[in-house]
Amino acid sequence: MNNNVKALLFNRFVLITVLFLALVFIANIMPNQQGNKPGDDKKVQRRIPVSYILPVDIFYIYLKKHDCPVCESKLKIAYESVFINSNSPEAKDYNYGENTDWKGDVEFRTGFFRCPNCMLELSFGEIRVLELRKRTTQQP
Repeated sequence: MNNNVKALLFNRFVLITVLFLALVFIANIMPNQQGNKPGDDKKVQRRIPVSYILPVDIFYIYLKKHDCPVCESKLKIAYESVFINSNSPEAKDYNYGENTDWKGDVEFRTGFFRCPNCMLELSFGEIRVLELRKRTTQQP
């Protein structure tokens, strides 16, 4: 390689390195999605813990195909959220788990099935009973 090619490669290497360092610098001083700059701990909001209330087996909910009993389209999973403060009187009605140290607000999500066509809403238990009835009536 002659000296001109070596100089050209070195210049490109330096240019790429400078651009990379500039991007890293800009990424560190730019605010994130919440409007906080990195290291600005005063404005960081606490994430609210989420607990899912699923009275049926998770594999039954997510891996089995469920059809609407009215229009036969595929049911989608939806959730209803309730925010409960751990210090409120209604907190005793919810299971916070044995090994959790959740204090303050906790989001409890109760899952159910919703038909995207007819908007029929069925709990996991209701659809399980309907599917068991359908299966037992189809057997000879």
